[in-house]
Amino acid sequence: MSLGRTTLGACSTLLIVGVALACTMFSPSQQETEKSGRLEFVKTLKYGSVGTHGSKGWYVSNREFRVNGRGWAPPDFDVNEDIGSCEADPVQEIEALRCSGFANFKEASYVLTMRDDKPVWTVPFLGEHNGKSKGEFADDGRSLVFKDYLFDIATGSKQPVLGAPDYAEDDFRSLSPDRQVIVYQGCCFLKIEGDSDALVELKSKTWAKSQLRENKGTEYLWVIETATGHVDILELRTYQYEWLVWNQDRFHTRREWIEFYRQKLVWQKDDAGRYRPVPIT
Repeated sequence: MSLGRTTLGACSTLLIVGVALACTMFSPSQQETEKSGRLEFVKTLKYGSVGTHGSKGWYVSNREFRVNGRGWAPPDFDVNEDIGSCEADPVQEIEALRCSGFANFKEASYVLTMRDDKPVWTVPFLGEHNGKSKGEFADDGRSLVFKDYLFDIATGSKQPVLGAPDYAEDDFRSLSPDRQVIVYQGCCFLKIEGDSDALVELKSKTWAKSQLRENKGTEYLWVIETATGHVDILELRTYQYEWLVWNQDRFHTRREWIEFYRQKLVWQKDDAGRYRPVPIT
């Protein structure tokens, strides 16, 4: 009987160890990939213990770039630690990934693109954290829009922007084909360090106007000349232009809505040859 109990105990121990090893080896995992041409950003997620109280959940176990299917990383850069997320350029013909993260307690925006069939890594923004400086893709996918400049993805050059009322992440809508006019949408922009007196006054007047009862259902488009900072305000009624407001039942992602939005806000040249946005119903 003693031998039987010993054998049973040993088998039980082996069974427990085997199950533990199997769970470790075959724990649920999955990958999420953001792909642009030959460029990929791959996140590996695993299901297991998270936090300090033994709860279970999905967590990111690894992040990596791949170029032509092979692992790649910028020199002296820890992709797994310093990159939070990446987004592919919405224009399929352009190979580019825009990424965001934090390095040395600063917010950063990164771009991985291809030039002469080689991967090129650039840093369009590195500065104090505000949560809104990853850069937004312009209509043609060739530029990233920041509050004070446009970043050319192909060349890495910057074009100054004057007169923008806020950071681009929430309120930028469209950029003219010649990059000379930019459109923001909103009524209630706060004063930001560096704003001109004229811009602060225009923010205040627009906010006050939006609070009037007769202006309920009005959206305000800021049409800004990037070189001079001159602003014209278009006042549009949402009952006539429903696409001005993101209907999440119809458009499940913001990208889908913005793509439709830009089909409805058409760029046309005026008599002086300048691009102007024209809303259509």
